Amino acid sequence: MGLGVPLQRAAFRVSLSLQIREAKLTVESLPPGFRFEGRDARACLARQGVPRQWRAAWPVLVADGTIVWVPGVGVLPAWAQASGVLAELEEPWERHGKSSLPRP
Repeated sequence: MGLGVPLQRAAFRVSLSLQIREAKLTVESLPPGFRFEGRDARACLARQGVPRQWRAAWPVLVADGTIVWVPGVGVLPAWAQASGVLAELEEPWERHGKSSLPRP
């Protein structure tokens, strides 16, 4: 099972609450064992066909020390807003200079 086009592009764009403009933002790799809304985030990515080596480097958006968005998994409800701020993260193969990560 490979990545579908919706996961490749749309999963890396999200509309967030306007409060995101006031937060300290960082992009980090998905931590091992991280649970998002009660679900194992890496297992969710695996079910979507994301290769293991990508899951270890999967980008997450952190606002004020809290992971608020895991592309392909979801956004914390308190941070989601349809008419908010558009956020976009690079896909893992772009973050790592297209080095050892295979493209879908």
